[in-house]
Amino acid sequence: MCIFNLPVASVKNTKIFVAPIKGNWQFTAYSNEVNLASKTDNAMILPFPTGGLVDCIRMVDLSKASDLFTKCEDAFPKAQRNVNAMTDALLFNMPSGTSYLTVHQVGSYSVSIAKNLSELRRIDPSIFRASNNVEHVLSKHYASGFGFIICKFNKSQKAHPIGYCHPILNGKLFVPTRHEHGELFNDSSNSLWSSHSPIFSSYSHKALWDHDIYSFDTASTEEAGQSTHELYHELQHKYSGDPEWTITIGDPTRPYHYLKNLVSVCMPKCVRKKELKGYKPNQDLFFTILPGVLSNWFAPNVPLQSGQSSIAPTNNAVHRYVACDRCTMKPLRGYRFKCIDCPKFDLCWNCFQLRKSFHATAHLFAIVENEEDGKYHTLTQNRSVLIHGGIPCNWCQKNPIVGIRYFCPLCEFNLCEECENTGQKHPRDHIMQKIY
Repeated sequence: MCIFNLPVASVKNTKIFVAPIKGNWQFTAYSNEVNLASKTDNAMILPFPTGGLVDCIRMVDLSKASDLFTKCEDAFPKAQRNVNAMTDALLFNMPSGTSYLTVHQVGSYSVSIAKNLSELRRIDPSIFRASNNVEHVLSKHYASGFGFIICKFNKSQKAHPIGYCHPILNGKLFVPTRHEHGELFNDSSNSLWSSHSPIFSSYSHKALWDHDIYSFDTASTEEAGQSTHELYHELQHKYSGDPEWTITIGDPTRPYHYLKNLVSVCMPKCVRKKELKGYKPNQDLFFTILPGVLSNWFAPNVPLQSGQSSIAPTNNAVHRYVACDRCTMKPLRGYRFKCIDCPKFDLCWNCFQLRKSFHATAHLFAIVENEEDGKYHTLTQNRSVLIHGGIPCNWCQKNPIVGIRYFCPLCEFNLCEECENTGQKHPRDHIMQKIY
């Protein structure tokens, strides 16, 4: 839900990006254009699922990613009429709080985090103007299991999306699309901004939508819109043979490369876009994640194979700024095992073999072979743990692909390692991405 503490004249061009990220979390970017009803500063409130965790939100500074939604749009093919035929586009922890909620600067935004509904009472009134009725309004849909981001754009600074990460809710991506901006309600007795209104009845009615929603690795066209591949084939069918139109192919990797240094997003198997315009039911959306995406980003804990020695294999790598969190070896030498579920936990080879006696057995580890100039290289010698769930090889039909996957973003075409090695299964001029 996007609501404003005070009435606004209009809100348009809302753009949302959602993607699953490492650690069973979700990244969300949100942007809109607001025409204020007055010169009074206003604040926007966005809910997020807490997943039952105390430390359940990370804000991401997107001040250097102001073109994020342009990159998202670049992922999709377009039909363009030919010119000659035309007659007439920072991370921080949740504050513990004292009297008022802590106010953080995240890029061009002032931000406070309320970890539950009752903490909205602690919004700093010198920064954010809050309605007396806001807690009651939000309680109808977010009474428990949700926290809230209170943010205000600093108009003297450069505009960019607001970005944040939170736990994934019930295996689906949460899209905060329920909205109340105040522009449709003239009856103050039935308005968010009335302290006398016991019920906010507009929730059961339709609302005006002007939303473009982009997503990574979502499974359903009905839920999340067309993929780049589906849209390309639709445009081909519609305009094929028409000399007035040219189909330009998008690049589905553009938003990934734009974001990969800001959040731990993975190369997507699918990019989708959903457009919602006009009057529609006022509700949040939930997008189903592609099967296997959450479980196959990282290899599971690596057991010793039959006949395998527990003696560390030869590796002279020195991880200069890392210590083993069990035996305290510093710098850590040889293979480094980094826990994905803990914020900072590393083991050397010998301690990793004993991990079940002192570390959560359900936690996953990434194996870091070498460290040079801050670049990490994950071991891929054990191909059997690289399982690309739900993705078949488009040539030999092996399903799922096990081992390294080769992906052509131009055609959304996948090859297993064996078929790619022949070099004859796909046009040579198409760049294949190597996905572990």
